[in-house]
Amino acid sequence: MGSGIDDFLKKENIFEEAQAQAIKEVVAWQLAKAMKKKKISKARMAVLLKTSRSQVDRVLDPKRDITLSTLQRAAALVGQRVGRILCCALVLILGATSSHARSRSRKDPGKDLTLEQTISRIRPFIVEISCDFTYLPDETARIVGAPFFRIPLGTGLLVDKGNYVVTAAHVVGAIEKVPDNPAISVNGKSYALGPKQCDVAKFSPDSEGSRSNASIYRFTTVEVDVSHDLALLKMAVAPSDIGSSHLQFCSRRPHDGEAIAVSGYPLSSKVLVTTSGAIASSWSVAEQLVLVPPGFGAHSGAKDIYLADVHVNGGNSGGPVYLKSSAAVIGVVVSFENAPVMLTDQTPATLGNKEMIYNSGLAQIVPISYVDALLTKHQISWDEACLNTEKH
Repeated sequence: MGSGIDDFLKKENIFEEAQAQAIKEVVAWQLAKAMKKKKISKARMAVLLKTSRSQVDRVLDPKRDITLSTLQRAAALVGQRVGRILCCALVLILGATSSHARSRSRKDPGKDLTLEQTISRIRPFIVEISCDFTYLPDETARIVGAPFFRIPLGTGLLVDKGNYVVTAAHVVGAIEKVPDNPAISVNGKSYALGPKQCDVAKFSPDSEGSRSNASIYRFTTVEVDVSHDLALLKMAVAPSDIGSSHLQFCSRRPHDGEAIAVSGYPLSSKVLVTTSGAIASSWSVAEQLVLVPPGFGAHSGAKDIYLADVHVNGGNSGGPVYLKSSAAVIGVVVSFENAPVMLTDQTPATLGNKEMIYNSGLAQIVPISYVDALLTKHQISWDEACLNTEKH
């Protein structure tokens, strides 16, 4: 009987995967049993592993992908008995994985993605957050030259199959600064815009450049984490055009010099704009107030941030920062470092009573670990692309 099943699995070219899956199920069961015996909670295991609660959930769920080193570390923490079981399992899993990797190598050499491929992979998850005025009075519509008027606020990232959006807290805060019934002034005359409606706009490549062709979604605010400049929004309806697109996070600390990219809707852009660069420092600490683009005031900076040598502008806030090699998201862009304009005698230039500043080209990034904590708090799952081996 058993031989017949093995022959069938081999014929279907899934024998190694089925064998590895069975072993992972045994290992996950033994880990859960040992944790219960030693009274180690999932939260405590996350601390011991220096990772997130959601990562521990993945370790204990044999149906989810998990790295071998993570399983090994988890086994070592709960006891030698589980470690011995895992040691045997690792040999079989490693063999199965290597065999499967060899069978795939002819089709997929495993090379890094090009930037064009990376943008295509991340694009379905990027949205714009704005306040719209869709019922303009006739006179206002004539002046504006369109039947609607929009005030762009920032960028967001769809998570949980499009059911939620992660963005910057100051982007959500800017919504409150937009009056409910504002007016615009043209040649000294005031024109009413009507009631505001703030929403999430999702563009497909063939609809970019025309706001009227965007898919508009209503949302509610779930939580605003001011200390890390993050916000979580709940979509009224999840977009249907994400399809089989796969979003992953990389929660390990990036390396200085690692190639990254940022995509979003800066400077009121009607199309997705991507800039690329590298991690300038993955060990930056923000202890003072962090400046944000004009009009958004200031917010309390995250204690742990990344600095990136990549150009961002107002409107990029809340957008994803991701690895150029894989499209795995490593953080959320929230601002840029300002630098003073200096005169020839090295004194700051002023305009009126204010010092003149410019965009230094260094972007501030909130690490994905804080996004992970926010999502885990609300029991929202996500997929991990990298082993988090360094504590944030």
